Amino acid sequence: MPAKLPETEGRRHAMGFRTTLEGKNRLEEAARLSGRSVSQEIEARLEHTFMLDKIEDALKKNPIGKMIDGDTESMFRNMTTAVGAAMAYLNKSWKNDVFARMAFRAGVEAVMDTIFLKHPLNIEGSGIALADLKKAQETGTLYGRLLAASQDNPAVEGWLSQRAAELGATENSERDADAEKAKLLKYLVGTDAA
Repeated sequence: MPAKLPETEGRRHAMGFRTTLEGKNRLEEAARLSGRSVSQEIEARLEHTFMLDKIEDALKKNPIGKMIDGDTESMFRNMTTAVGAAMAYLNKSWKNDVFARMAFRAGVEAVMDTIFLKHPLNIEGSGIALADLKKAQETGTLYGRLLAASQDNPAVEGWLSQRAAELGATENSERDADAEKAKLLKYLVGTDAA
């Protein structure tokens, strides 16, 4: 009789479990599509859920993750569903089709508009400084671009050039500043806030 292998991380251990016929069929189909055995598919899916738990725990400890509440998660899910539905309807990807890209943008904006209307802000337009609105907009743009840049997005170079040009531009007139403030507020709250 051969010697028993040591209890190491790589050694496989038998486990039995029960599932419905639907679950069995889904696992077998997923295994077939991935080229893994059913056992390997189960293990890969378990590892994936443990990784998600780890990420979720890390996010809960992270100050940024603490800002993502249930309504925000729901908004992101709705955006994903809207974009996926639009691309499925068009049978095109935003990566290589201008119409799918437009549908992507419109879907995300429609979700934001709808969610923002469900959570109106009680603000007076005169009490909000345009400089503060622009700073908030620039902060969001900056973080969005930086995150995109971390995924090798070529738009970052163009954005940096645009920002440099804007910094060299002259100040807008007082009338233009008021119009821009009204536009930003309408975009955020859905109605004129003046």
